[in-house]
Amino acid sequence: MDLKQALEQADQILDEERASPTVSYDAAPPEKESATWDMLSPLLQITLNKERKKFPREVLENPRKYKFGSVNYTLLQALLSQIPMEDRSKFLSHAAARIQRNRCARNRKGAYPTWNYLVSELPLVAELLTRNGAKETLFETLADKGLHVSPAHAVLLIQIEDMISLNYSLFTNAEYARLSSVIDGFAKKSQEFRDEYAKEIDRKIRCLEAGQEVSIKHLCEEIRVRCWTIREECRKAGYLYLKVSLLEGLNQEVNEDKSVVENYLQKFGFSQPLIDSLNEADRLYRQEGTQFDLKSCMGHLRSFLENTHKEAAPAIEAKL
Repeated sequence: MDLKQALEQADQILDEERASPTVSYDAAPPEKESATWDMLSPLLQITLNKERKKFPREVLENPRKYKFGSVNYTLLQALLSQIPMEDRSKFLSHAAARIQRNRCARNRKGAYPTWNYLVSELPLVAELLTRNGAKETLFETLADKGLHVSPAHAVLLIQIEDMISLNYSLFTNAEYARLSSVIDGFAKKSQEFRDEYAKEIDRKIRCLEAGQEVSIKHLCEEIRVRCWTIREECRKAGYLYLKVSLLEGLNQEVNEDKSVVENYLQKFGFSQPLIDSLNEADRLYRQEGTQFDLKSCMGHLRSFLENTHKEAAPAIEAKL
């Protein structure tokens, strides 16, 4: 399929997504069959609906508890698979360009995310870019100085909240730092937009195709809160990455044994350098180093064993 035809069909799909959103996160069924799943699934969905009302949102440590699904996302993926690899970035950039537009539709079917009874195709765009290696395109579009704040962006931010809260592993630790910076800039842009019309209390912005107007003050306040929530989620996601990296491969029993050894060494008067050599061996073992680091680790362990005997033997001999 040539790129032009693919872009035309992508626009058709995204226009339909705006009219009837298909993006959703649903409770993921267990890997093994469970007789109680039919009862548990609705309860998890009720819990999710309650969590979505919190500010800030909780970031789940288990990113597989809920799964993303969208009929239109599947269709866009099918289009991506039919175009040459060199045209993929153009395809994704074309989808990202929709973030520059102010287009919404009335929410008539209780879709999520929604803001002020408005829905948009931008949640699908965010998922498409994030899941297909175009996260930087998403960041650059949001950071564009020429981007004008619109109600569609409020819907987009709500979706980004969902993405981080339910599947924080979508972004890397470094990408969270980048996203947090971009969102901070977007919040400032929203504040500048609000300040521009501060004296016009009833100034409104019209949503194309929705036949609806919304207060600029109301919109900018919503964006401010959502941006703050996303920054908090980015911070928490960064902490979870740190937690996983520190606990990865950690054996609690080994740690407890090491503490017992250190206590015995101190109790019986062994030298501090002996304890330090044990700690250094542990540090070299845990860090992601080279084979030379592992060799140094073994060297410290050998020195620890040798010096344990050297310091213990004279005391034992004196007693005998």
